Amino acid sequence: MRTILGSLSLLVLTACGFKPLYATGGQGALGGALAEIELGAIRGPDEPRDQMRTVLARRLPEAADEQRFAMSVQLRERTQAVSVTIDSNARRFNYTLIASVSYTDNETNTRRRQNLQSVSSFAVVPSQYASLVAREDAVRRAVIDLARKIEIDAALYAEGRAPDTSDGGLFQETGGRDPLRRLEQEAEREQRIEEQEAERQEANQE
Repeated sequence: MRTILGSLSLLVLTACGFKPLYATGGQGALGGALAEIELGAIRGPDEPRDQMRTVLARRLPEAADEQRFAMSVQLRERTQAVSVTIDSNARRFNYTLIASVSYTDNETNTRRRQNLQSVSSFAVVPSQYASLVAREDAVRRAVIDLARKIEIDAALYAEGRAPDTSDGGLFQETGGRDPLRRLEQEAEREQRIEEQEAERQEANQE
């Protein structure tokens, strides 16, 4: 069953309506920089790793003839119970997906590492199938959100405008002036609009 659901998740990822930086209006200014980045190894748990490879392969533009930068991704996941219903029939969990993104500048031989994360949630109910589908959806949503953050960070890195990561910790978005947070907010707004439109279309079909 997990194999079937995993295949369905990959199909959903390819049709979820997200727009790469290089294909969106104002954000496209950074899109050209992404062509300078070669996507290398993606390591981690099988499910988010395979989905991340699919999403990033679609989000990144066609490679330049000579790519200056190399990027690799190490994924980690964590599931934590956050609530239980009064009758104990359902439990809610947070699913956290963390990416350690490593960059190498092939011209200067300098390296940089950035940690990014995304959190989604799902419920575990008496139905095993429903619980499994809910978790699969939480993984899918976390992968899509994290891939967007990786894409934006990669573009800023190639442009020489990436946030400082000298402390080695998770990047904290601390205000609208930060370029990463600003672009994330724009992408989130577009995603919400697309989701609302999809919901309206589904309601009309019913």
